[in-house]
Parts: sequence; C-alpha cells; structure tokens
Amino acid sequence: MKKFIILSILGIMAMSCEKTDVLGEQGELTGNDYPFLTLSSIPDSRPADTVTISSIFWAVNDDISKLSVTQSGFKATTFDLDWSLDYKIDTLDKTATFSYGEVLDTLFYPDMELLLVENNGITLDTFYRTEENAYVVRKPYIISDEYTVRDLEDGEAIDGLSDDMISRAVADLKASIDAYQFIALNPTIDSAYFEKDGDGKLTGAINSDGQSALEAFLTIDVLKSFLSKAELIDESTLTIKSVVTNQDGIEVEDESTFDILN
Repeated sequence: MKKFIILSILGIMAMSCEKTDVLGEQGELTGNDYPFLTLSSIPDSRPADTVTISSIFWAVNDDISKLSVTQSGFKATTFDLDWSLDYKIDTLDKTATFSYGEVLDTLFYPDMELLLVENNGITLDTFYRTEENAYVVRKPYIISDEYTVRDLEDGEAIDGLSDDMISRAVADLKASIDAYQFIALNPTIDSAYFEKDGDGKLTGAINSDGQSALEAFLTIDVLKSFLSKAELIDESTLTIKSVVTNQDGIEVEDESTFDILN
C-alpha cells in the first residue's frame, strides 16, 4: 500500500511539472496547424519612457521556428500661420488677414529589429511559463529621443520653422501684401517702391524693387509682430510587430500601434 501511495505522489508531481499543451490540442482538433500569438497592447508614450513588449505564443507540438519583434513608424508635420494687419487707405481703416500652411512630407522610420528568438531547444524553453501554459517573451523598450514631437504655438511655432519653411511662408506673404499694407508695417518705407497713377497717387501695387525690399523686410521679428495665430504640430506613431514562424515557414503576426506624446 505504501509503495502504491509513493508511486501515485510521484506521478502527480511529474504531471504538475510537465509542459501541457491544452490549447495546442484544441488546435489539433480544429485542424489548425499554425502557431498562436498575442502581443500586449502598448500605451501612448513619450520619448525616454520604458515600455514592455510582451509576446505570448505556442503551437501544436511546439512547432515553432522563431519569434521576431520589429518596430516601424512615421512622423507627420503640419504648420499653420495666420496674420492680421490694420492699415489705412487714405482715411479708411482696413484690416487684412493672411494665412499660410503646409503639410510636410511624411517621414517614415525604417523597420528595425528589436528582438529575435530562434528555437534551438534550450533557448525557447527558457521562456516557457507554466502559469500561461505558453512561451512568454518580455522585452523592455526605451522610446528613442529621435521620435520627439513638437506642439508649438505662436512665436515658438515661428521659431520652430526651418529656414526653408520660413522662405516659403515669406514668398507667399509677399505676394499678398500691397503697398498700403507695406506702409503699415514700415511707415518710413521709400515711396519709390510703389506704383503710382497719373495723378501721383498710389495704385496699391509694389514695383519689383519694392518686392525685393519687402522680402528683406519680412524678418522673423516682423513676422511675429502682426501674427495672430501659429501652430507647428508633429504627429508620430510607432508600430511594434511580433511574428511567430513555424517549421514550415507559416507566419502568424500581431501588432500594437501607439502614438508618441509631447
């Protein structure tokens, strides 16, 4: 009787330590011969934050060749500038508004491998978790500073523009400003820069020399002086993709997409 009890206890202990495949057996019954994979959801995060990438996977008869985790993403930038300028035509008070904006070309981040686990027996077994009855691979991942986004307003938005952006904005603004508005911006400007009619009165047009003078006059400080609103906004999204491949090359993937916060 004692021998029987000891053998029973040993049998129970062996069963508790054995790697069961309940879900794998379900796959066998339904005819599924591909791995199962789930990737944890990653919350929106900021540069320098550490997030955990967690891949949980299994397959019938442990038919797994490898697990790979990659990252991809993109950044999109928009900026909008609005100006308001009070000026006079003779004795009449006027207000002019000007707007310029762009949606810049989207910057795509190239795919980058973050993790590769190949099934050479011992390596994969180190990730087996009894409580999950599956392989669990967790990797801390620090969000790189290169994914920093901006959300700037007014003068800071102007300061955040590149020289090329400023040049394009000035070119557009220059084409919209007339003589009366130029005088409002710079009351001491030489009248020789303006077109006149037969009576010597301003027509509102700016001649070619005046256009050059206006372009030179529209410095950063001047652009800020009659700015009513400005926004410079980056939007960046990263995607973490986890892929499990079996011995036949069949792939199953899951991904988590999240935004980069300012």
